[in-house]
Amino acid sequence: MPGAPAPGYYRHTDGGLYQVVGMARDSRDASDVVLYDHVWPFEGGRWTRPLPEWASRFTPVTAEDVAATQRGNRVADQERISAARKARKG
Repeated sequence: MPGAPAPGYYRHTDGGLYQVVGMARDSRDASDVVLYDHVWPFEGGRWTRPLPEWASRFTPVTAEDVAATQRGNRVADQERISAARKARKG
């Protein structure tokens, strides 16, 4: 799929870490969606996001970046990311 992110780790603009699993198509309209796992700091889970939204909000990071971040304070990271999300949504 054109513009599809490569499998690997990504950081959301709010600060959370995610791992791209692959691509899929939305059953409602056949649009391209990114299939990803939440890595840090909130509870894990598998999610999808529209490709255009992914491209505008996520940047690639290395496994070393992920490991270094996970050595931090999960609660403090959750609070910081929640505040960033709230500010972004207005």
